[in-house]
This record gives sequence, structure tokens and C-alpha cells, in this order.
Amino acid sequence: VFRAESAQAQYQKNLEEAANLQAFIDKFSAGTKSKSAQSRVKMLEKMKQEGKLTPPPVAIVTTARIPELVLPPPPKPYGENLMVLKNASIGYDPNEEPHL
Repeated sequence: VFRAESAQAQYQKNLEEAANLQAFIDKFSAGTKSKSAQSRVKMLEKMKQEGKLTPPPVAIVTTARIPELVLPPPPKPYGENLMVLKNASIGYDPNEEPHL
């Protein structure tokens, strides 16, 4: 989409430049600046040859589909408690050697 917009913007810019060149050519083609006008005629012809004045191809833009993350349902619990500890203690005994 960005490329299509960029190409369209460049095309519009080229059209404006061609219009300015043509206006200069029309205004000064027979006057004192006829050499400059001839130079601009060549610039305009070059733009046409390079395809700068042909509209860019219209990009077929479909509505972008945002991918969805579909997760399976969570497993059923087997009971109320996952783990039960009885007679457990947390901490360390300062009298024991470290296990490291």
C-alpha cells in the first residue's frame, strides 16, 4: 500500500512539474527566452519517454486481514488442588552442610 501511495505522489509531482514546464514553454516559446523554452521542451519530451507522465498501475488492495491466534481450550482440571504439601517446611538448617 505504501508503494502505491508513494508512486501516486511521485506521479502527481511529475504532473505538476510538466505543467510548469508547459506553462513556461507557452509563455516564452516565441520571445527572448526561446532557447530556454526549447530546453524545457526537451525536458518535457524526456519525461514522456521515461514514462514519468503515465499514471502508475492501480494496486489492487484487499482489506487486510489481521491474523488471529486461535488457542485450544485449556485442559480440564483433575481436582480442586494441583498440589498439596503436608508437613513441609521452607528454609534451611544452619547446622547442615550446603548441597552445593
